[in-house]
This record gives sequence, structure tokens and C-alpha cells, in this order.
Amino acid sequence: MMNRMKVPLPQVVYRPFPDLHFLVRAEVHNDKVRFDIYRPDDTEVTATMTPTQIGNCLTEGTYLDMEINNEGCSNFGIADGNVNWRHCCVRKQLLEIGEIMAKCWDLAAELCPTWDKTLSPDDD
Repeated sequence: MMNRMKVPLPQVVYRPFPDLHFLVRAEVHNDKVRFDIYRPDDTEVTATMTPTQIGNCLTEGTYLDMEINNEGCSNFGIADGNVNWRHCCVRKQLLEIGEIMAKCWDLAAELCPTWDKTLSPDDD
């Protein structure tokens, strides 16, 4: 069993996913994790990013946002300025959106202090 350290909440964690070209900002609360997901056009997403690179990604705007509670339930929104549409040209882009959302679910399980330990990524 993982020993979770008590930290003041909310805590903010940045996690790059270079394989999908996404940067995730996770705001950890006691009973949920709130995510802002960025897919920058002008900044490369790498495994280790400097604060300047992270700041550059954040200025490009949120690609998706979601919240996952400690019971695994999620709500998400597609951000594109004032319009809630995201343009994809090929199937692979849609799969990448699903994959980054699944990675956020896994990250919520890792970060949320009150996560339901009986949940599994393979649950239906």
C-alpha cells in the first residue's frame, strides 16, 4: 500500500505526455482532480520541460478540460475559444483524445488522496 504524504490542497502538478504531444495540468483536491489539457502548436512537449516551456504551452490555451472524482466518474469539456468544437481530420486524432483522457483517469488514480482503491482501469 502506498503511503500518501499529507500536502496542502489543492496541489498543482504538470505532466507531459510527449508520445501524444499533450501537456496536462492537474489540480489535486481531496476528492477529485481537475485537469486542463494542452496541445501546443508552438512548443514541443518533452518528458522533462522547463518552467518556461510549460508557461509557453499554457499561453496557447486549453485543448480539453475534465474533472475526475475519487469514484472514477468524469466530466469533460472541449475548449476552443468560445466554441465547444474541436476539429479532427483523421481517426488517429480522435483516438489521441480518448487516450489522453484515459491517461488523465490513470493520473487521477495516482494523485487523488481519497481515490477508491477498489477501482481498476479495466472496470467496465
